[in-house]
Amino acid sequence: MRRYIIGRLLFVFVVMASALIVVFILTHMVGDPVDLLLPLDAHQEQADQMRIALGLDRPLWEQFKDFASRAIRGDFGNSLWQRRPALRVALESLPNTMKLVGAAFLLAVVMAVPLGVLAAVKQGSTLDKITSLLALQGVSTPPFWLGLMLMMILSAKLHWFPTSGMGGFQHLVLPAVTLAMRPMGRIAQMVRSAMLDQLGELYVTTARAKGLSETRVVMVHALKNAAIAIVTMAGWELGRLMAGYSAVVEWVFSWPGIGMMVVKAIDNWDFPLLQATVVVTALTISLVNLLVDLSYSLFDPRIRSEN
Repeated sequence: MRRYIIGRLLFVFVVMASALIVVFILTHMVGDPVDLLLPLDAHQEQADQMRIALGLDRPLWEQFKDFASRAIRGDFGNSLWQRRPALRVALESLPNTMKLVGAAFLLAVVMAVPLGVLAAVKQGSTLDKITSLLALQGVSTPPFWLGLMLMMILSAKLHWFPTSGMGGFQHLVLPAVTLAMRPMGRIAQMVRSAMLDQLGELYVTTARAKGLSETRVVMVHALKNAAIAIVTMAGWELGRLMAGYSAVVEWVFSWPGIGMMVVKAIDNWDFPLLQATVVVTALTISLVNLLVDLSYSLFDPRIRSEN
């Protein structure tokens, strides 16, 4: 098990190193921040001085070496937009995204797992068809459209929830529901598929022949053996939410999360802030995937013994 954990930690290191390389290259391909920071009537001499001050006059390999060494220490420089340390700005918005993503993910799992199990147990029934239709609808509906519709109906017309912003529980409901629809549909589809595979196995027939209740057969035996596939899909969806899928919902509902911070950093050509937010997001996703991989041993002892 120790070797397995070390291997996964090394993989996280590789992912983070790759993220540093990619974000450095991309931010140097989109344009020159000097053109944005200086007024339109600025002289070339002023532009050259600012480029030297920002270190943009040096060769790219020197810039990357300096960037990587500072990034390892958590120093991405000051945000060109907010004039504060970029990492601090990124970390300030991270809890807001985690709050939204956590609520949406919990809602998705709580809804998807029972629906997927019922659809598998009642295969071919009306319930199965309705559940499959709801899952397909959740996967297919664009989040920005769903968010606007919920805002128009439940906020503008019925006045049940605030239209935007971050505050109490009521501010969280609409963005969390909007963000939960797609992962709920995908997880429900996976639960149904995994449960159908397990319910057709010989050990399920044997358990039924022994006189075990259908509830015990389904919830204890079949669901436990389907858990690895379900956890894998759930972890993938959680990573997608953290990777920027929440940015659209944050923008629609003016939720001050890290996704909206990335959009604003791009709008302002704020390279340090963009680099900090991307690296923080990549690290968060890597840790989520690490926890998912480590959780496999809880559901299958063979994985624990092999490692």
